[in-house]
Amino acid sequence: MLEAPNPGLVIGADGTGGSSRFFASVAATPTPRDLMGASAPEGYSRHPLDVLSPQFDTTFRYWLEVKSIALNGDDFIVRIIPRYEDHMPNPYVEKALSLTFAYIHGSLGVDGFNKILSDVSQNGLKMVSIKLRAGNDFYSCLGHLESRKLDPTPANVSALPQFLPCPKIVDDETNTEKVVVNKTGMGSSAALVTSVIGAILSHFGVVTLPLLGESSLPGEDEPNLRLVHNLAQICHCSAQGKVGSGFDVSAAVFGTHVFRRFSKSVLEKVLDDIEDANSEGSKDWFGVTASIANELVRIASNEGGAVWDAQTTALSLPAGLELLMADVCGGSESPSMARKILSWKKDQKEGVDNPWERLKATNLALESVFCNDFMSQTFRDALSKFGSSKLAHIPAENWESSCTSDSELAGLVSTLLKARELFKLSRIDLKAMGDAANVPVEPQGQTSLADATMALPGVVAAGVPGAGGYDALFVLYVRGVAIDGGKSDEVRERIGNLWKSWGDTHTGEVDLVCPLAVRGAGHGGGNFGICSSDLGW
Repeated sequence: MLEAPNPGLVIGADGTGGSSRFFASVAATPTPRDLMGASAPEGYSRHPLDVLSPQFDTTFRYWLEVKSIALNGDDFIVRIIPRYEDHMPNPYVEKALSLTFAYIHGSLGVDGFNKILSDVSQNGLKMVSIKLRAGNDFYSCLGHLESRKLDPTPANVSALPQFLPCPKIVDDETNTEKVVVNKTGMGSSAALVTSVIGAILSHFGVVTLPLLGESSLPGEDEPNLRLVHNLAQICHCSAQGKVGSGFDVSAAVFGTHVFRRFSKSVLEKVLDDIEDANSEGSKDWFGVTASIANELVRIASNEGGAVWDAQTTALSLPAGLELLMADVCGGSESPSMARKILSWKKDQKEGVDNPWERLKATNLALESVFCNDFMSQTFRDALSKFGSSKLAHIPAENWESSCTSDSELAGLVSTLLKARELFKLSRIDLKAMGDAANVPVEPQGQTSLADATMALPGVVAAGVPGAGGYDALFVLYVRGVAIDGGKSDEVRERIGNLWKSWGDTHTGEVDLVCPLAVRGAGHGGGNFGICSSDLGW
């Protein structure tokens, strides 16, 4: 999955009330009086720019410095500079801002870019502000459930108010409060970068994004989605230190699909140029030169149509199959784990049987199941007929013995069990690869949790998503009879009941397991990928 052209199966998330979405809102807000008329270096204009994160109780305060006269290739045309010395750096925010504004600058030129900033400022009375809000699935909700004396069940998680703040603790050394961020492995950094880029491009009229909940004609939104995707991949790769598969950005833009990574050569030069231009160790700001901006325009706009070779194949879960994810207390640093896996892989001989090569074959087989078997009308009709009424009440190990007299049911079971076995093989090879690279891709605690979950009635597969570790667990299951007004179903609640007491009965493996409000999403911008919304400020 980390290298082209290996396929990655991306199941987009669509939680209750936007719980699996990351929102970025852009507005022109009043400029504080003390910032009006701020002086700038010769040849630049200086504009205050705030990024507000209420859930983190943080506001990132910057100067956006823009080259306002004719420029040379090595001139910094856009610089993001902290306004105050106590600034906490965030490379994802700062690179998304600078590279996106540099793209717009490179597209419009000096005069065009100065005009859009002038239209915002209204003689210095207004400034650009961006507000970030993350759905509850991105960060642990355990503290909020405990404070409300609620059990960690799917129904209780779905009923929580949206955009809950991260908890705070008192730092004993400084006697001040600090925010505690417990991620759930849902790709929050990619979602942040993608939403900020989409919001800025949309606000300034560079792209038109589909409206949340509104379907569009096939291909209608493709050019705008591709531009956001391409620019977000550049920003995210740069912020992560040029490591990553890109599937999480692709998921944020397109929803559910099969993803094949772009070749390393697509971004290699521009990422090196960005790093070289900002290599001065003492510098506390991030900038983009004119030559890099021109390269951004060429690559992100896919000039000539021959730059990007990433592939996305539309996909959707059939009605009757559902996704659930767990917040598993722990946490993993994906870039460092990915580096160790790639380092191990580099030492493997070509053509020799090893977990990496076996995983490639398994992933190709899983791709065929999802793109062919699950898409057939015969399978979907049988799932609708027998899923909730029969399979949801029987452990998968007993499905085959329960359907000997019905050919239609037997075909359904055969396909689901094929997927189950492939997921098992994938887990075996991922665990073996992690052991060989000394990386906990599937730690023993996760193995026990996944195995126990897979033994429940209605469950097709369970495993560790993405880069592995203790961040999360995914479950693919046959949807049971709806309960609680359709907010949950029998299988979902059964899984939640197992997880609820897991930490008490398996001390030392996994401390706490909490379901997320995640459900499987389809493919496309307006309903399942990046889109505009009426959330407002």
